[in-house]
Parts: sequence; C-alpha cells; structure tokens
Amino acid sequence: MLDAPTVAAELTDHVERALGESVFFRGLGEGKHSLDHLRRVFSQYYWWRNRFHRWFGVCIAKSEGFGTRAPIEFVLTELIEHIEQEITGNHHGLAQRFLQRLGVTDFLSIRPVAVTSAYTDSFIERYACSDRTGEEALAALAGREMVAPRRIRITIDALGQAYGIRDGLEFFSLHEELEEEHFKGLWEAVSRYVDHGLDRLVLAAKDEISGHPRFWDDVSAALLKDGQLVAAVEEERYRRIKHVAGFPHRSMAACLAMGGLVPADVDVFAISRDPRAHLWRKALFLIRHRPHGTKAHHKARSTQAFRGKSCRNSGATDGEAARQTGNGAAEAGPTTA
Repeated sequence: MLDAPTVAAELTDHVERALGESVFFRGLGEGKHSLDHLRRVFSQYYWWRNRFHRWFGVCIAKSEGFGTRAPIEFVLTELIEHIEQEITGNHHGLAQRFLQRLGVTDFLSIRPVAVTSAYTDSFIERYACSDRTGEEALAALAGREMVAPRRIRITIDALGQAYGIRDGLEFFSLHEELEEEHFKGLWEAVSRYVDHGLDRLVLAAKDEISGHPRFWDDVSAALLKDGQLVAAVEEERYRRIKHVAGFPHRSMAACLAMGGLVPADVDVFAISRDPRAHLWRKALFLIRHRPHGTKAHHKARSTQAFRGKSCRNSGATDGEAARQTGNGAAEAGPTTA
C-alpha cells in the first residue's frame, strides 16, 4: 500500500514540474501580467471555484454503497467535511474580498468564458461515466488538492512582491494549509478502497495535477499531417482575451476547419511541455531530494500524448494529429504517441 507521505513526495515533484512549466505562474512570479489580466483570470477562477463542490458530488455519486467492503463511512465523512468547511468558513466571502482588492466588485456580472465552463465540467465528464471508478475520482480530486498549496504560495508571494498586494489574501492563506490536509484525508480514503493496483490511482492524481495549471495558461492549437504543419492558431485570437488560458476549443476547431477535418479524423491529440523551463530550479530540487544509494534519473518529454482520457472515444483514424501548446507558439514536427 502506498501511504500518503510516500505518494505526497512523488506528487510534490510532479506539482513542481507542472507549475514550473506554467506560463501564467512564471509570469505571475515575475510580475509580467497586468492588473487587468489578473482581474480577468481570477474572476474566472472565482466562477469555477464556486462550482468546485460539484466535483465532490461526482465522488459521492461514484462511491460504493453501505454494507460493501468499501470504507464508505470514511469516504463520505472526508467529502462532507470538505464541503462543510466551504460553507461554515465563509470561503466564498473571502474570495470576494480578494477580488474586491483587485478592483472587481460586480460579482454577478462575472460570466465564464468557454474554457472555464469546459474546465468546470471536465471532472464530471471524465469521472461520472461508467468506465471510471470511484477510487479514481477520489485520487484525481486528491491530486487537485495536492497542487493547491504550492500554487497558492506562488500566488501570495507574487502578489505581495511584484504587485504590492498584501491584504485581502486570507482566502489563499487559509487554503494553503487546508488543501494539504484535504489531500491526506482524501488519499487515505483512496488507499482504504484498494490494497493493490495503486499505480493507476497515482496516475489519475498526476493527470489532475497536470491539468490544473493548464487552466491558467496561454494556449493555442496546431494541426500536423504526416509531420507537416497544416495550421496553427492562438486561442486569444478567437476569445479576444489576451493570455487566455485553459483548453483551446476554438483554436482547435479553427485548425480542423482549415484542414478540412472533423475530430474523428484525428489520430493523436497531444499536449506540449517545455522541459527546459526552470531547469536550474528543477536540478536543485532533484539534488536536494535525490535518493540515497541509487542513481536518480530524470527524463523529460516535450510532449505528452494521450488517448481516450475522456469517457468518449473519438474513433480516430491514422494520419493526422492536433497539438495543443501551452505557450502561445505553434510547434511543427512529428507528434509522438
């Protein structure tokens, strides 16, 4: 059985890589984003987080029944305690106070852009279907909780040092500690479900960790056929929002239209990464956390290709590939599977 500390150490390394490669969080730490951009991004985050409890609802719906081998009492207690803290701790009010500090006051006028709606529904679409288990949903939720403390620390430090914003941050400081406790509780619920095959649960947690920073980043899409670039479009061109983040629905649709294709014609969808981002910081982290008595190997890939990660099968054929990039730049070259 993989206990929470062991998993936490592995996932912490994954969190550092995911956030280190995030264009938005690098820019935030360096003070490169305008306040207007921060207002837009955190307003979208506010809209998503107001619906975060729906992800817990999926885990409850996918849980086993009473009278089974599953530790249903423990699982439900962990999920309900989290929701109760959201209500009794006035987390919604604290989030509004932060937005007011940024200059956002009309909360009812906040409307989600397409990518925010897509990210909000992504957990439901992936884990509410019949071929995903309740423990996978719990593991993914635990992964989301794992990425939060580091993301929050970057946010607090950057707002104070780069933007001079040091008040109104109680929402973040509160969750920096809470989310770590939530991870421990959720992962204990996961590990009580099964005593073997936990690798797939760690993978579910890592997938959610990788997906969360993408919600914040500049995105674009490119279409390649037989290794040749067919089309490349930045998402902000269609959303009319500079540095727009999340999943590039419109730019992907535009690339497919330019290529005269439909999604079912695509063989591979791939997400690019920049393994050189924060290379020295990663090396220092590896040295500090190197295993004793063994050789540490770190292999970074420039792309992560994935198939069938949603409940729907695209029915793709061979020959074409669509690629999402996270830094606003199209990449030409062979897509790897």
